Amino acid sequence: GAVPAALTAVWDTAALSTPGLMRTHRQAIGIRDGIIESFETLIDYAEIIDGALYQSASMAGDFDLPTVKLAALFSCSHPVVSSRRLYRRLVRQLGKTAGRDPLEVLAADPVYMAVIDHEARQYGRKREAYGRVMRPSPRGAVGIFDFSRDPSAWQGLGRFVPYELAPEAQWAVHVAPPGPLGTCAITCGQNPWNKPSVSIRLGEFFAAFFAGGGHDHVAGGEIRQGDSASLERLIGLLDGQS
Repeated sequence: GAVPAALTAVWDTAALSTPGLMRTHRQAIGIRDGIIESFETLIDYAEIIDGALYQSASMAGDFDLPTVKLAALFSCSHPVVSSRRLYRRLVRQLGKTAGRDPLEVLAADPVYMAVIDHEARQYGRKREAYGRVMRPSPRGAVGIFDFSRDPSAWQGLGRFVPYELAPEAQWAVHVAPPGPLGTCAITCGQNPWNKPSVSIRLGEFFAAFFAGGGHDHVAGGEIRQGDSASLERLIGLLDGQS
């Protein structure tokens, strides 16, 4: 179709996720009548995924749920499946699911089912790997998962795994194994199911100390391998503010 002459941007600090904006601001965005109703189920799924609106951390890893299956398809790590081609195919197919449950449609596709099965097994490996390197902060407000100390355990980033393993923690810090230049990716996130009572400027802290950035509740950057002082500074901040 033709590229619109102007695009409307909507900034809504109360929105739980991007999909929700489609419903709340449909007229401002210019969505035609009937589109929202036709894809209501897909928007519901997308809002849960985008806003991490699962009732518990364990539900975020429950591959019997349609939301978890759909999220897995859009974060494909299958070794013989081209992610780009898969995503294009998904978008085309989801566009034909008006008035229907998208997962019921996708369930008939053996490629999608193979990807979901692979991601479910991979999630189990991540859960086991995170358990190997897990340690609590002194006050217990932070779950620390430092794979730079045991690179062989790394199975990839597990966004919700820490909150399943350490539900009492209010923050999770991930340190990935070092890359070729001796730096490690470091990320930190707030536990959606056990939020701290005090907000901190996490993104600004990461910009200052980890050449990164982010938001108050999640941020990422880099750390030199063996830089325990910077890591402990972050942990101390989170442990003292929670």
